[in-house]
Amino acid sequence: MMIFSSYYKIIIIMLSILFLPSFVYVALQSSSLALGLLIGFGICLILVGKNKIPKIKNEFAYLLFCLFLLQFLYSLLMGESIAYDKQLLSFVMLILMFISSAFYSMEIQKVSDENLISFFKILSLSILFLGFLSQFVSVSFLNYSSFSKAVFPYSEPSHYVLASGGILLATGFFVSSIQRVLLLISLIFLTIKFPSTLLLFLSIIMLITYYSSDLKKVFFLSTLLVISFLFINNNFKEFSYFSERLDTSSSNHNLTTLVYLQGADDAYQSLIVTDGIGLGFQNMGALPPSDISKLIYSLSGHYKNRNDGGFLAAKIIGEFGIIGLMLIILYIKKLYESFSFLRKIASTKLAIYQTRSWLILAHSIIVVFSIEMFVRGYGPFSPGVFLVIFSLFLTQKGKS
Repeated sequence: MMIFSSYYKIIIIMLSILFLPSFVYVALQSSSLALGLLIGFGICLILVGKNKIPKIKNEFAYLLFCLFLLQFLYSLLMGESIAYDKQLLSFVMLILMFISSAFYSMEIQKVSDENLISFFKILSLSILFLGFLSQFVSVSFLNYSSFSKAVFPYSEPSHYVLASGGILLATGFFVSSIQRVLLLISLIFLTIKFPSTLLLFLSIIMLITYYSSDLKKVFFLSTLLVISFLFINNNFKEFSYFSERLDTSSSNHNLTTLVYLQGADDAYQSLIVTDGIGLGFQNMGALPPSDISKLIYSLSGHYKNRNDGGFLAAKIIGEFGIIGLMLIILYIKKLYESFSFLRKIASTKLAIYQTRSWLILAHSIIVVFSIEMFVRGYGPFSPGVFLVIFSLFLTQKGKS
């Protein structure tokens, strides 16, 4: 058996996690990203499964896990779910995700900063290349013809953003000032050409993270990006695409907006109906369809995204109630810490060279994960969830 160095192991695993889930989802017409992600876990366990799982030095995390386990057992034994097989398999997969992300977090620490930064740059260029390529080449093989907005190997721009956003944000810290501006302009270009609301959110997050400590740069770059926006979009027709999705008024019948409102309403109703306990793991969508759900049905001919809640926070709250709210509050606290860390790094050039590159990557992933948590998510089995667990292990190591 060929023995790979840690550098090649982390490359193989990262590519498997970023690209395989979406490719398998499309090519095998899978119902979710879970199958491809499971293959990625297997690759990770084969390559780095001899490591020891790092200990979690957080008593609150242990308490939260115990509460999560109790709630899961309660919903399994006392609830009205008929999806027991799905719940048990999903629970096993969560454990595999936890273990493989822990192993991967230990392996990436063995790679030198020079090699990691080189890999991040090449990977980011590849990600941007795939985005630009999708504007000129339509992939029609392996069922990709069924997805009109496919960004190979992703089925749609949202998968592309959620999987790769953390990598792109981190890479911006390791390139020159001019290259960072070009990175932002490239993302704005893709934001308009797709078009993609999630790419717009990613661009804003990157702009704020890099430059929020320097108001002059924020003004200059914002002006530059607006000019780029107008130049690319010379007929202004795509403005309505973004305005409709950002309009949450009751008169707006845009399906994307309705799905988001449906998720928020279902999460709230689940808290009320279950007295804060939650519907139980993988039981999102068990409540009768709401008025918003019925409106979505009347517009599209079927119910949309009732099982995943539309965004991850809705699913977590809907299924785990008060415990889910505690988990989200814990994430918000971590999000603030990561943003503050990156803002400090961005404002002090020397700090970049004094900080391990894997730690900058970890904090970048945590910040960008806010899009998946609060804007658009696909449930617990996605590349973004794997990467944020992996990042939490790394940030814990960064504090020790």
